[in-house]
Amino acid sequence: MKFSTLASIFGAALALTIGVKAAFTRALPEDDRALFGAQAIALLRSAGFETRRQFHPSAFIVQGRRGDCRMMIAEYDPDGTFADLLTIFAAPVGSLRYAWRGRLLAEPPRASALSERLVRNQLRRFGAAPSRHPIAAVAASPTCMPERLDWSSIAALPR
Repeated sequence: MKFSTLASIFGAALALTIGVKAAFTRALPEDDRALFGAQAIALLRSAGFETRRQFHPSAFIVQGRRGDCRMMIAEYDPDGTFADLLTIFAAPVGSLRYAWRGRLLAEPPRASALSERLVRNQLRRFGAAPSRHPIAAVAASPTCMPERLDWSSIAALPR
């Protein structure tokens, strides 16, 4: 096969795939970070905590207090973009743990959460509406028992 024929076939296939993608994909809508905050507040209030929100340019933080127990919950990006900042915010409360898909973990689930986010984003571009499984960065004072909270309430969100 001649080079020019092969180049023409390749060019036509490339144009076809780009055209199909352009015709069927949509802009990726933003995740609803306020929904995560509302769910975190509801989780803490259902466990008897008084709550307050803190807004920072890079983080939406929920603080909770019940007696001498203090807790902080913030959404953690799977790629760890603001991990150092969340560690600083958590320092007065306690060390960070991570709640994902209803379980409390010692380390953030980076590879699995990143893979899931990539697949979810592609599905959303094609119009599907898969649930979002946010990672919650959780700090708790020594008198708290965060493992007793029902983390499943923030395990899956619509956006």
